[in-house]
Amino acid sequence: MEERELLEYLRGRKRDAEDYQKVMSQESRKKLQKIWDEYSVTMKKGAPDFDVMLNNIHHKLGVADVEDRNMRFIIRSMTIFRQVAVILFLPLLGAIVYFLFTPSFEQNEEEFLEISTLPGTVTQLILSDSTHVWLNQSTSFRYPREFKGKERLVVVLEGEAYFEVTSDKDNPFIVDNAMMKTTVTGTKFNISTSIKRGFFEASLIDGEIILENAEHKLSMNPGSIARFNTNTKSLTYDEKPVALHKSWIDGELHFEDEPLWHVFEKLSDWYNVDFVLKDDELKNLLLTAKIKFENLEQFLGTVTKSLPIRYTIEVDEPTTKKIVYISKN
Repeated sequence: MEERELLEYLRGRKRDAEDYQKVMSQESRKKLQKIWDEYSVTMKKGAPDFDVMLNNIHHKLGVADVEDRNMRFIIRSMTIFRQVAVILFLPLLGAIVYFLFTPSFEQNEEEFLEISTLPGTVTQLILSDSTHVWLNQSTSFRYPREFKGKERLVVVLEGEAYFEVTSDKDNPFIVDNAMMKTTVTGTKFNISTSIKRGFFEASLIDGEIILENAEHKLSMNPGSIARFNTNTKSLTYDEKPVALHKSWIDGELHFEDEPLWHVFEKLSDWYNVDFVLKDDELKNLLLTAKIKFENLEQFLGTVTKSLPIRYTIEVDEPTTKKIVYISKN
């Protein structure tokens, strides 16, 4: 993307899908990195000169690599900017910060792309073999620009994804993960994984998938769900209505006789809060519920009417993240 086009996009004068792909390209992000590096130099010398910065945006776009130090620097520099009343400049700066520091599509030497979805968003992709993929919020997904060879390999690094895989028995579709390898030929299934919490879950809606890791190998049938726990190394397998497990695509969460510990693990990502079950006997209480665009306290109010529990909400001061403590009523 040329300098003028990039600036017009960041100012909001020009916004469409094609331009979005261009501005998220490595070339554009390197230009944005150069701009940000120039801000860094200016701020270290003293009070920022916004006229100079704006002039640099218009006339000095270069090439640089993104480094981890910038993520730390952004916190310091944004604190400075909030203290300066430069109304016209801040929207443009905010756009640069968003596109530069938000994890997004990245391509490496092997022609792989990586996408990390933002909280509160659902992203749909169509892969080169016409396979459809939906990524839930806060999900990291890695895939090739084009499938080559006998295996169609993608990686769900963290989060949740729903797949509708194009059938090709000669070239199996493989979803890799730190905890489990999932092999399919053509099917519809949902995968949820969290390295932090140590669990992997696969729900099969149609077709057949094979789960495999160092401890287990399992062939799943439609209408079944499998869960792997990294702490116990156990793999559980149940047959139950699994179509509900993809309801998040439509902005809903459905639970049918789900243990409370699993419900709150799902809701932790949904509401971006931490849930703490203070009594172990609460973990296996079963809950049936449907959640659609409810705020946190609305949901908790509904649950406390259905189960013998109560809750308190606190805020973790360093992170400002809410913590919900659940205890017996």
